[in-house]
Amino acid sequence: MLAFTVGIFSLTGSTVFVGWIFDRFGTRITRIISMILFSSGSLMLGFANSDIPVLIFPGLCCFGIGGIMLLVTNMQIGNYFNVARLTVVTLYNATFDTSSSMLLMIKVLHAAGVKRLHCFITLCILNVVIVSISTFALLPKFKVFPKDRKDKRNKVLVELIPNEDDTTDGIKMGKLSEISETVKEKDSLTPVDVEMEPLPTMMTVKGLKDYLVSRVYLFELMWHAIIQLQFNYYMGTLNTMITDITNNDTYKVSFLTNVFSYILMCGIFFGPLEGLFLHLEKKRLQRDNPSYYDQLRPAALPQALCSTLCLLLSVLVLIPVEKLLYLQFISLTIFRAFLYGMNSAFLFMAFPVEHFGRLFGVLMTVNGIIGALQYPLFKWGEGPPKNYLPPSVFMIVLVSLSYLQPIAVMFGEKTDQIFKRLRCK
Repeated sequence: MLAFTVGIFSLTGSTVFVGWIFDRFGTRITRIISMILFSSGSLMLGFANSDIPVLIFPGLCCFGIGGIMLLVTNMQIGNYFNVARLTVVTLYNATFDTSSSMLLMIKVLHAAGVKRLHCFITLCILNVVIVSISTFALLPKFKVFPKDRKDKRNKVLVELIPNEDDTTDGIKMGKLSEISETVKEKDSLTPVDVEMEPLPTMMTVKGLKDYLVSRVYLFELMWHAIIQLQFNYYMGTLNTMITDITNNDTYKVSFLTNVFSYILMCGIFFGPLEGLFLHLEKKRLQRDNPSYYDQLRPAALPQALCSTLCLLLSVLVLIPVEKLLYLQFISLTIFRAFLYGMNSAFLFMAFPVEHFGRLFGVLMTVNGIIGALQYPLFKWGEGPPKNYLPPSVFMIVLVSLSYLQPIAVMFGEKTDQIFKRLRCK
């Protein structure tokens, strides 16, 4: 349990630094650091044994940090696409969710007689080769901007419209860094090529602090933190729960654990479905002149579905029936895919790509700190006396609060009005 907590906390707690490195130094430097950390973690876990078990903790830390750095740099690949952008983002999150299946494969190979050290050395070599090729041959040195942003970043066609007094030229498309050509005829509309700073669609880029304290970001942080805590708590108590339900039958415990791992691997299929669901919602709610909240509303229903599946899991935990464990595993797999995929997709939808790394990093780090509460919750259930009912009921109440986020997204303007009234009071 302690090793699991350390691994989860290192993965999420380090993301704020990962985001800063990504936004500051770009793709290539971040992926090189990721490759070094992941390879080091693989070797530490490979060499860890009963004589030097201490290698497990730094190995898990390097493993987690290297993996999350790779995920952050991979999600930007969605910017190569236009219509399927969010689907690609959710797909990469789904592959990250199912990456734990690699350890299951190592477990199976070890049971078949392959040395664990050889498995981790092979994993290390594959990581170095694949990441090196993608980093130096396929991805840019800094970042991948969306297609529409890429065109605007270099050259943009701006119409210069004469003011009513016909003395100065007004610029139709907002803030420009410099104008490469002077317009001499003021009475006519003249297209001019200009150099333009990277600007997000539908918004002006503000400072990072403005987005960190915004109501939209704080509600997203709350939603993700609650569901992440439920996921961490479930994973931390899963082995104990299976052992109690099967009356400590070691064969059944091993069998159900393997079944859980295989079902968890299916999360890779729910990532694209989640992206497709989000795309259909965007198409259904599409408007001619969308406001800021109109662009976010497609995320409300997928987030509500994720909260519902998490709540279903929280209720099923209270029923100690072996057959219901399969339904728990399915619910967890689906909501886990929706949790990480929707989080990344929502940040892409709501905030500028310039700040994505740091916004994602702060959110994951705060959630990592909150997620560490799984350990006191576990101790609460352990007792004495041993009773997992109180923490489970507490989690049901807490997960119910996660519905505030999809409601706030669906009724964004009204939510802002309520907050303004509260501030005035």
